Amino acid sequence: IRDMNFVATNWLIPYATVAAQQVSDFTEDATSPHLVWFSLDMDRGRVFLQFQETVNVTSFDVTEVVVQNVANATNQSMPALTYQLTGGDTTANLINFIEINMTILDQNNIKRIEGLATSRNDTWITYAPALLRDMNSRPVVAIANDSAVQVRNFTEDSTSPTLVNFDLDLDGVPSLTLTFDETVKSNTLNYSSLALQNSTWNALGNTTSQRYWLIGGAHNELYDDTTIIVTLAKEDRDEITRLSDLAYSNTSTFLTTLSSAVLDMNGNSPVPLLVSAAQPVKLYTPDETRPTLQRYQLDLTSETLWLSFSETVLLSSYAPIEITLLSDPALVVNATQLRKLVGGNFADVDATTVLLNLTKLDLDDIKLQQNLSVSNETTYIALTSATVT
Repeated sequence: IRDMNFVATNWLIPYATVAAQQVSDFTEDATSPHLVWFSLDMDRGRVFLQFQETVNVTSFDVTEVVVQNVANATNQSMPALTYQLTGGDTTANLINFIEINMTILDQNNIKRIEGLATSRNDTWITYAPALLRDMNSRPVVAIANDSAVQVRNFTEDSTSPTLVNFDLDLDGVPSLTLTFDETVKSNTLNYSSLALQNSTWNALGNTTSQRYWLIGGAHNELYDDTTIIVTLAKEDRDEITRLSDLAYSNTSTFLTTLSSAVLDMNGNSPVPLLVSAAQPVKLYTPDETRPTLQRYQLDLTSETLWLSFSETVLLSSYAPIEITLLSDPALVVNATQLRKLVGGNFADVDATTVLLNLTKLDLDDIKLQQNLSVSNETTYIALTSATVT
């Protein structure tokens, strides 16, 4: 630099680094940082914030960020929808630009709240001064919940949900537990789009494999989550247990799904599980509950005994000799009041019901006893635990 005389020799007298001149008057940065804009990407789970000056990213506290569905959360006839972030990784791509990688928990919780962060219209942000500080340790200008900042760029969730794993419990109250990688809308679950099979088939024509499509069930349709617990319909449970090669162990239990199985909170269909890439069961609980007799009918005209059990029973395990007909529920041991069957032929397959064709010897003895099975009041039955499995 030179003075105004433009004389070649009138250059500024240099100051060496070792003899640098101290400032005579210094005014520190007294301006607090403030948010210029923010964007939300619900497909990738990213929040982008830009401030008007350089900020200290190490001071950033993501748990101060609150997403709400309106600009003024205090002036609503109905309570505003809000969600406060619980964590997430942060990076500073530029000196005044912060990116938040939201946790899976936060992403799913936000998606669970219908009407929050589904478009630009219902995406607003607030935070306290503790959110961050600038390089001079001045706190950011807070955004109150009555004057929230609206998102500038919003990207909706367009990714299909994926089944992560499933559990099958065939004991007691049978259930199928489905776990997805994101929140799904519970009332869109379609049971008939779910099938159990005993292997990962290479082709649909594999006749050595067994496959069963569900027909019903029950679950909580009012609670949206990543996990849905389905109570199996009795018809499904009975058919699954009837198919001897299906779901008898963890190595014979796989699940396939159609794209119509369920929808996520933004209406995206799931990634289907193909027959050749069926999902193996994560936790398998076998049926360890003994079947119970629900009702029975004795028909001495057709010479049959019809038995109905609480679940599918194995035909080959039936033992007629373990069945006793009695005239008195008190089980009085009297040859004139009871008949322990000596045999019989079954006319059915593995099912919840079985039809026994009584032997002539048993029929003759029952009819011979005047006080046994002559009416409803004189007809009772007793089964041992060895009758059926």
